[in-house]
Amino acid sequence: MNEAFRAWQNFYLFTGATAATLTGLVFVAASLGANLMGSTKVTGGLRTFVTPTVIHFTTVLLAAMFFTIPTQTCASLGLLLACCGTAGLGYEGSVAVGPWRHHRQVFSVKAEDWLWRAGLPASGYVLLLWAGIRLPRPTSRALDLLAIAIIAFVLLGIRNTWDLVL
Repeated sequence: MNEAFRAWQNFYLFTGATAATLTGLVFVAASLGANLMGSTKVTGGLRTFVTPTVIHFTTVLLAAMFFTIPTQTCASLGLLLACCGTAGLGYEGSVAVGPWRHHRQVFSVKAEDWLWRAGLPASGYVLLLWAGIRLPRPTSRALDLLAIAIIAFVLLGIRNTWDLVL
């Protein structure tokens, strides 16, 4: 592994631990919310809005795990990240439909919900894909793009969980 990767290792250890902890807290919040509200319409809405947040935190955790594999090469890391970015973009397509379905059935969903729950995360997956494509020739720009995507997923997950709880 080259020296540039070693410089980022603590960042990914920290963000991976953060994502794992926050994922556990999301499960606790979702369980409590579902038990308090009880309605199947509400629990379906929780599933629609909680699952993407868990996926974003899991993406951070995966990126951290990929980054800290001792035998990782630039090419293999790039391939893994590009695959995650592609899968995430595909998933975001289905996420964009979820709020629309609930908008028509249960409650009103504002345009800002689509932005925070589909649009901005899709941008994060584009950054992840782009960084993965650029990593076989590691540059500081590719590593910076990757860090921006990781930070964005953590912040979006926190924001979306807070919005869900309120």
